[in-house]
Formats: sequence, C-alpha cells, structure tokens
Amino acid sequence: MKNKFFKYSAIFLLTFVIYIAGTLPLRDILAVFTVTDVRPGAVINPFLSMCFGPVASLACAVSNFVADFISGYPNTVLIEGLPLQFLYGFISYLLWKKLTKGDDHSYRLDSVTKVLKFILVAFVYAIISCIGVGLLVVTNYGGSLLEVAKFVFLNNFDMTVVLGLPLMIVANIVVSGIHREKFRTLSLNELLILFTSVIEAIGIGVIIYATYSTYINAINQTYEVWNNIFFYSVIFINLTIVTMLIFMKLIENKFKN
Repeated sequence: MKNKFFKYSAIFLLTFVIYIAGTLPLRDILAVFTVTDVRPGAVINPFLSMCFGPVASLACAVSNFVADFISGYPNTVLIEGLPLQFLYGFISYLLWKKLTKGDDHSYRLDSVTKVLKFILVAFVYAIISCIGVGLLVVTNYGGSLLEVAKFVFLNNFDMTVVLGLPLMIVANIVVSGIHREKFRTLSLNELLILFTSVIEAIGIGVIIYATYSTYINAINQTYEVWNNIFFYSVIFINLTIVTMLIFMKLIENKFKN
C-alpha cells in the first residue's frame, strides 16, 4: 500500500511539474483566443495519461487549474475546465488501453498499425478537447464556436502527433534500457519517426523565421504573426505526417515481401 502511494504521488508530482513547465511560460507569447493558445504542451495530457494512467490525467487537470489561476482566468472557467481536462487525458488512456489490449509491447511504435493507433488517440483527444474548449470559450466569452473548435482541434491533434510519437519512442527506449540494462535497437519505423520529427522542427523553424521576416513591426503584431505561423505550420506538419505514413507502409510491404 505504501509503495503504491509513493508511486502514484511521484507520478502526480512529476506530471504536475512537467505540465506547468510545458504550458505556462508560452501562454502570453502564443495566446490566440481569450482562454486558449498555441500549446506545444497539449501533448502532455494524452501522452502522460497513456503512459501512467488516471493519476497523470488528474495531475494534468490540477496543474491546468493552477496555470489558469496564475493566468488570471475567472473562477467559472477554472471550475468548468477542471473536469474537462481530466476527461481529455482519461479518455485517451482508456482508448489507448483498448486499442493495445494483449500487445506485449504496446508502447513500441514499430509498425504502421501502432502508429495509426496513436494517431487515432490523438484524433479523438483533439475532437473532445476542441468541443470542450470551444463550449467553454463561447459560454464565458462569446465568439464563434466553429473558429475556436477548429483552432483547438488542429493545435491539439498536430502537437500530439508531432511531439507524442518521438516522446513515446524515447520513453520506451529509456524504460527498456532501465529494465534490461541495455538500450534496444530502434526499428526502421521508429528511425523514420525521429527523422520526420527533425524535418518538422527544421521546417517550423524556417516558417517562423520567414513569417517574422515579412513583418517590419513584428513585436507589435505578435498575435497576427503567430496566427500565420500556426496555420502555415499545420499545413506543413500534416503533409509530413502523410508522407511519413506512406514511406512506412512502403518499407513495411518491402520487408514483408
């Protein structure tokens, strides 16, 4: 009982620190709507929930509550957002557990099927979060539900796929190394995922530089600049994801034959 308490406490605290560090510093810089923003940290909730279960989902909800409080959001937003944040992670956990049931290496993304399962979880997470955040924003501040939901969906889906896939590989390698005292060899699919992640990082860097270069007074046009960067990046990211999956399938078929 004591061991479980310390284990869950460690998961909760680690998740709390990671979530705060991964989301709070960028809120003012990347703000787009009143209570949402471009969040690379959107991956943290589903990723850690898939890895550590409901405790991580709860920690993400609490840490998001704290981050919203620090950001000065009204009490109604804080209270309404708490259960929603828990559900985002918890549903991702349940779906991943269902999709990988019976798989001895459920966290090893060494096949197209497993990558597609991860992308499906990211898609469902993006759907429920865009509905939840959209309703939260419109109910408390007004505005267009479709516009907010579209933005949140694209942000949460792409961030979860782009950052979640390499994070899953790294986490699996580290855990395998700890248990076996030796890091395992990466599969071709995993190498392709990591290579694609590097290409995406370089591409996004180029997009940021090119977009800022077109604005003379970029400091006074932060929202407009980041809106453009976001949508250019979304197009680029989704093209790379599709290309990556095509190459994965071709490689898999070649080795099968």
